[in-house]
Amino acid sequence: MKFPRRIEGSICGTGLLLRRPASSWQYPTTCTGTAKPRHWSFHAVTGRSNRSRSKICLSNGAQFFTVSYPRQHANANAAKLEQNLETSQDVSAKATGATNGMPVVEELARDHTLSKEELLELVGTYNDDDTAEFQLRLLKDPYLRGYAAANGPDLSISNKKEDSQLPSFEEVTTPSKEERTVLWKLWQAILRRRCNPLRVDAQYIYHLYCQLPEPRMPYLHSKLRHELLRSLSYGEKPSAKAMLRYFAVIADVKECGYALLPVEWNMAVHLATKHLSVVTEAQVESGLNIWREMEHQANITADSMTFNILFDSATKAGNFALAEMVYAEMVKRGHPFTRYHHVSLIFFFGLRMESDGVRAAYREMVSAGEIIDNAVLNCLIASFLRCGEEVEALELYERMKASVENTLHLPAQTDMTQKAVTRVLMMFARVARSHPAMRKEMQAAASLAPDLRTYRILIRHFAINVGRIDQVAKFLNEMRHFQIPVHGGIFLSLFKGFALHGAKAGSDWSPQRLFSVWEAFLQAVDGGAEGLYVDTWLALWILRAFEKCGQREMIMDVYEDLRDRWDLPPDRADFMLRFLQGQMKRLGLEIGEVPEPER
Repeated sequence: MKFPRRIEGSICGTGLLLRRPASSWQYPTTCTGTAKPRHWSFHAVTGRSNRSRSKICLSNGAQFFTVSYPRQHANANAAKLEQNLETSQDVSAKATGATNGMPVVEELARDHTLSKEELLELVGTYNDDDTAEFQLRLLKDPYLRGYAAANGPDLSISNKKEDSQLPSFEEVTTPSKEERTVLWKLWQAILRRRCNPLRVDAQYIYHLYCQLPEPRMPYLHSKLRHELLRSLSYGEKPSAKAMLRYFAVIADVKECGYALLPVEWNMAVHLATKHLSVVTEAQVESGLNIWREMEHQANITADSMTFNILFDSATKAGNFALAEMVYAEMVKRGHPFTRYHHVSLIFFFGLRMESDGVRAAYREMVSAGEIIDNAVLNCLIASFLRCGEEVEALELYERMKASVENTLHLPAQTDMTQKAVTRVLMMFARVARSHPAMRKEMQAAASLAPDLRTYRILIRHFAINVGRIDQVAKFLNEMRHFQIPVHGGIFLSLFKGFALHGAKAGSDWSPQRLFSVWEAFLQAVDGGAEGLYVDTWLALWILRAFEKCGQREMIMDVYEDLRDRWDLPPDRADFMLRFLQGQMKRLGLEIGEVPEPER
């Protein structure tokens, strides 16, 4: 039997006030009807140790409830408990005797039938206007009681320029001669990186910043502080090192009590969610924590860019329920949809494999007056391929090729130039909404021709997912025709295709074609092709490709060629050596003496 908590609590309270009893007692309880009698007993338990303590055990069947208490003054309290139990036994005996004659319940039911008014009088007084529904509302809203908490101080965020731009140039900590030199170098490096991010590395700027004595932020006025944060994020591909640098400066800002701009909070969310190539649930949770700190602690309301970053990261992490919640919150707050939101929504439906949703999101983007370029069409191609609609994806690709004659030839775009083009297209869209007659000219300025990203999407799908090398060769020839430079991602897809679909002679993914791709890769690396370098991921798939195609005797030579061309840190070089040893052991080959990687 499981005792009610109130009974257990009363017994516990009684037992704690008692001392050691001289004997044990039993309290029988007789139940009327068909229920079985239940026996509660108290047992005195003693031990043999020096610190022997007595216990009161409440037993019912096989269950015991034990309470420990000290030994001192046991006899007096034990006698008191015995008197209480005897009184309870007398009451129980009288009740049992009464039921042997005329049952008390039947007598009350026959002679004293209670009316509604009498039943209400059993409880006492009532409020005439009180209802259970009102009490439920009262639980949710305590202010319905008729009084409220006292009004607190009226706090507001200051919008004054002198408060939002602290410290000023006159309020900074006076630097020494050496510190003034460091500040001058830091300011010049930030200006050069602002003009061209390729001229000055972000790590160099962070190194100059770390040369200042702690706390460092009081040495920087507000403009220099914001430019420092901007230089550490602008033109920088999201990575773990970039995230750690940025967060270290952010921590210094918060420790000194200075304010962060909304764009700086958004960059923190962006780096927290995109510092790895694959977005995971842990990264999404980090972004949500920064968003919570931004709104609840810094009192800065998230803007449309914040929601777009969170929606995109949740979508890429595969947490579609969270992505829908972020989307609903953005709509609830009334944030206008921008180009980023429309493209992210197309990508969302593509990951959900909803081709109708992809088409609906694209139609809404066009209806909203956004300028369509090849970035939007690339997202459509990737979404159609993920939905299994290869015919629609290839038809869209053919339309993109047909627009080459009417499109201005643009040089190969980097991540930085792509962001600049996106901002220009968003500006064109705003102008076109205000002046609809200019929309045609604005749309004509956007490029619809296939670019490097288009071919990376197509080659990755047909080489890895489908395994059609004839279609891959066609795309490579068209890249050469449109003068699109080769990229490391293209070679990665090719070698991964050989590692997955390669076989011995007679197959489409034959060793002869692998040799030709390998020679082209070495020529491109030695020729200094832009965006092409040997990293750990690419080297792994190259070695797997030669293993899959049965070229075991060439694995050592391939490894040495890769080692001569890579620039890996010591830990990555050691990892590649261990991978080679495991591969040779798996193939049953003896590995010779491999020189240790250069430190």
